[in-house]
Amino acid sequence: MKGWILNIIIIGVLYSQVGRVASLLEIPVADFPESSIPSYYFGNDFSMALNTNDNHFFDMDYIHFNVYFLEKFGAGINFFTTREIGIDFIYKFFSAPNVPSIALGVRNFTYARYISSAGGKPPDGGFKDENYTGKKRRNPEIFSIFIVSSYSIRDYNFHLGIGRGEFVGYGPHSKYLNTDVFVDTYHELAFGIFAGFEYKYSERFNYIVEIDGRDLTLGFKGKYGMVNYFFEITKLELWIWRAKSLYPRIAFGWMIRIK
Repeated sequence: MKGWILNIIIIGVLYSQVGRVASLLEIPVADFPESSIPSYYFGNDFSMALNTNDNHFFDMDYIHFNVYFLEKFGAGINFFTTREIGIDFIYKFFSAPNVPSIALGVRNFTYARYISSAGGKPPDGGFKDENYTGKKRRNPEIFSIFIVSSYSIRDYNFHLGIGRGEFVGYGPHSKYLNTDVFVDTYHELAFGIFAGFEYKYSERFNYIVEIDGRDLTLGFKGKYGMVNYFFEITKLELWIWRAKSLYPRIAFGWMIRIK
């Protein structure tokens, strides 16, 4: 049995991908699993643009392998491509009944300044809508530190945070969600706002809305046995404001707890 589980882990790491540690759909959250005994997850996900003319029509991360430990900590390694590999950490430093939880973390602890599911350095790497031109350019994703708070009211979860790097965007409307809105240029240490809302309809279907400096996302996630799954439509802002030659994406993924 142990050998079978080990084979699954190895195959997953080499050929698969999964959701990032302590995430709603794409944004980090503070209400992640707490366990004194380490718990391990791995999985796979992919996305497709809603138009074949997109420069990255199909994208698949290789794997996200996550672990939660010591009740307050989470860590994950993300194989976006064979070259784009990063590590995420999160620490829940405040948690109490009936008050918001607060966590501090970092995404993309890596060796490259630019890292994403669609490759690295612009203009070839990354999604077209995020490779901005003009005075304000795509913010390097390396060492994307963040702080996030999560609060539950009955069947509703609310998440609000601020972070640098991958949380900062300079689109026609997303430019108002970061600290560079007050200046005429961009800074690699600019911080952007992100937020999420979740309606827990049932264990198998939780409906979600997310927004950050680069994406507006609608989707759901759920759990069946030891399998967690999600579906989303992201970059919806490109539809809402009718961006020319830029298209939303659909994504699907799964995650299995192996211990």
